[in-house]
Amino acid sequence: MMFWRSGDLLNFGTMLWDGTDPTVSDPGPQGWFNTSVFQKQPNYTKRSNPWDFAGVRGPGQFNMDASLMKEFKITERVRFQLKLDSFNVVNNMSWNNPSTNVTDGNFGRSTDQKSYTYGRRTQIGMRLEF
Repeated sequence: MMFWRSGDLLNFGTMLWDGTDPTVSDPGPQGWFNTSVFQKQPNYTKRSNPWDFAGVRGPGQFNMDASLMKEFKITERVRFQLKLDSFNVVNNMSWNNPSTNVTDGNFGRSTDQKSYTYGRRTQIGMRLEF
């Protein structure tokens, strides 16, 4: 099984925005969008920036799982099955969404792995039928 998901549309909090498109050509963990177009908004000031920007998305996710199985016939009524399952075969890192809080030191960067995603995992199973 193989799947690819595009990144989430990022939601931004209240901040000053200079009107420039924050989209970058090559987003990555060190910068998913142009942070220089945002500034901290002064206290007691009405929100003026949009909730999201059309071209600004978080990291996507790619995963590939594989299985191998071999069945051996021992006698007429007895069979043995050996199965190997591997999850995240390519050992791909799935980054979490970047921080969209302008006051955060990691604003615009991904610093951790997406929840419920893991490195490569492999399991072996055996089955005897009689």
